[in-house]
Amino acid sequence: MNLSVKLNIKRDQFALKADLSLPLENMTACFGPSGAGKTTFLRHLVGLDKSPKTSIVLDGDILQDDDSFIETHRRNLGFVDQNPFLFDHLNVEQNIMLSAKNFSTVINKDLLSELKKRLKIDNLMSRRVSRLSGGEKQRVAILRSLISLPKVVLWDEPLSAVGYKQKESLIPYLKNTCARLRIPIIYVTHSIDEILNYSDQIIIINDGKAEFSKNISQSLTKVQIPYLNRKGISVFLDAKVIRNDNRYGITIIETGIGRLSIPECQFEVGQRFRVRILSDDVSITLSKSKDSSISNIFKVKVKKIATDSKHMKIITLESGSTQIKARITKKSSEILNLELNDEVFAQIKTVAITY
Repeated sequence: MNLSVKLNIKRDQFALKADLSLPLENMTACFGPSGAGKTTFLRHLVGLDKSPKTSIVLDGDILQDDDSFIETHRRNLGFVDQNPFLFDHLNVEQNIMLSAKNFSTVINKDLLSELKKRLKIDNLMSRRVSRLSGGEKQRVAILRSLISLPKVVLWDEPLSAVGYKQKESLIPYLKNTCARLRIPIIYVTHSIDEILNYSDQIIIINDGKAEFSKNISQSLTKVQIPYLNRKGISVFLDAKVIRNDNRYGITIIETGIGRLSIPECQFEVGQRFRVRILSDDVSITLSKSKDSSISNIFKVKVKKIATDSKHMKIITLESGSTQIKARITKKSSEILNLELNDEVFAQIKTVAITY
């Protein structure tokens, strides 16, 4: 299934331009800073917002162009807003059934039963919406978005009010369920962990434009978002599990810069995922330490030396075709007498690598 989107929105101080053509496969993350336009992007896709000079084509069907506009209820899309819209005068079951009725869908009773149990709302079906918590409302809205078997589900931070532990089990379940039903997901999130662990491709909305990429690691490394880079510049690497060392609680992974040890993870041998390395967690030495508590030490080449601030330097280091960055003081840079193409050693603490 393919999606083509052309947007050119200008409202007061807000602007968003998109010219995208992408395959919808499994889970597509939609990421960017607050106020960048992620929700606006989704609302145009679902037909809740309308702007001139817009073109949206889904799987060959024109949802909007200069001559036509398909109303929301005829697009067969499942949508969950940040603040799920449920009808307060109806109970949970009535809200769910209303969705199926709107799309003239015959309810799959087995799917409904499964979703109710996994989303833990089977005991809430007769309860009024006004008596639900924020997390319960979100889980009801997710079920409602799926039960009509839409072409695509568009979820705007759908689990923001759900506890971490429950969210950790729900996201992979929902992704696998949608894959089984062949329903692609567009998923707005501010969580790097959710993107790294569950997303298959990404739309980044930043500085007034939307860009699509299948290379999530590379795209996240390029984007400069303040809250993402509180401890320096983030670099994201594709990784594969080599082995788990249960004795010491560490996992050995293969990356573009070589084998690294990280805190023990839940992934199985051979499984692929992504890791994050912050420039403040990378140090540089001219010779390889033999008596250090740091396990990850590998040879790299200095590719770029840039000024980060008056007293700080950003050093771009390369191993093979993969780059990481180290933020060090101007004093350290001068002591090491770093120059372009110097061969040095990078050091990263095991506990500093996140995923």
